[in-house]
Amino acid sequence: ELAGLPKRVHALEPLRREALRAVIEGPAQLAGISVDEDLVARLVADTDSGEALPLLAYTLAQLADGVGRGGRLLASRYEQLGGVQGALARQADAALIAATAATGQTEQQVIRQLLRLVTVDEQGRPTRWRVLRDELAEVEAIAVDCFVTRRLVTTDHDTGGDVVVAVAHEALLSAWPPLAEAIIAHATAL
Repeated sequence: ELAGLPKRVHALEPLRREALRAVIEGPAQLAGISVDEDLVARLVADTDSGEALPLLAYTLAQLADGVGRGGRLLASRYEQLGGVQGALARQADAALIAATAATGQTEQQVIRQLLRLVTVDEQGRPTRWRVLRDELAEVEAIAVDCFVTRRLVTTDHDTGGDVVVAVAHEALLSAWPPLAEAIIAHATAL
């Protein structure tokens, strides 16, 4: 209860595909930024459903980086980023470089640590796994922080108030080759 009001829980459903256009164009319009029609169509097609909303938001942030009022989000920039999955993979590559520099570990060691944030479901599909931050060794926490900084891993609190970390975008598990390959190689253990 909050201030005498009963607590209500509402189930939120994913956005319908047709609502994605408004999600893309509405905030851009408020910011005074125009968006190429081709770009809108590609973003809607590439994110496919409202379940991909966090990934869409992430990609739009990458596209809008350095674009001010009166500017335009361009399909050509989207192509340079490599689309939704390319933007995600490019950020992951940068996070991996930062993690190896910050920890002195090899790329393979950092990737193995990221596998702690992955499980495989009954159908063999990789999915996120939340891990208590306190369970991470110091070097693991430093590496994970490099991915948190780039919004690829999130931190949150569980019901007990403990800090947990998890992959922010499940697309990272398949769109970023180093992690996707490690998941395949270690699927049985996951």
